[in-house]
Amino acid sequence: MKTRLNKFLAKAGLGTRREMEKLVMKGLVEVNGSVEKNPGREVGTEDTVKLDGKPVHFSKELHYLLLNKPPGKREAEEQFFSARLKKELGTAAVDSKLIGADNPLFCGLVLVTNDPDIRGKFEDPKSGISVVFQITFEEPLSDGDIRGLQSGISLQDHFFRPISVNRDTPESTGRVLVELFHHQSQGLIDALEKMGFSPFRMDRVYLAGLTKKGLPRGWFRHLSREETIRIKHFKNL
Repeated sequence: MKTRLNKFLAKAGLGTRREMEKLVMKGLVEVNGSVEKNPGREVGTEDTVKLDGKPVHFSKELHYLLLNKPPGKREAEEQFFSARLKKELGTAAVDSKLIGADNPLFCGLVLVTNDPDIRGKFEDPKSGISVVFQITFEEPLSDGDIRGLQSGISLQDHFFRPISVNRDTPESTGRVLVELFHHQSQGLIDALEKMGFSPFRMDRVYLAGLTKKGLPRGWFRHLSREETIRIKHFKNL
């Protein structure tokens, strides 16, 4: 079965379709010995495809796992690709990326996949993927602080405004729930720093419709078929 060249490259785990389209148009891809600049060229497993002179193989199984990442620094990546998970993923562990573990402050829900389309969707601000952080502070936050964050903060290159900000419980003074879009995650840290607050922990308790239910800290599970379809094909999760 043949497919578009940029999709072929993306499915091989080399990047998103958009990224692969740009590489094709730059003349970095060969098909059967000739440079191919048309990303819509139909190719299949019988064709010899090379990117930057290296053969491209289109023969891997896609997987989707949800991890409840423990608190800690970037050593969590090494912890994740432990012997237990390498056994689970096999050779696919090499191509797997962690979505949501790009800052040492972040813990909680992380998506692990070797599907470049999913990674591209999470990077796209138009996808409308939302997350909820349970943020713990060492100092209490006043009602005015919460209203200030909810109203939005002017940052160096953009204006940050979350979807909602609420106390975790009516009695909690140092813990809040912040809902925002996935692509705003770093902006949330920048906004808190500008307000003079240093989060002790940022625990992602909701990610694109997925929750921690039945998933203890440090454990993982495969997404169900229904969950995978929803993340791959739906917007505004």
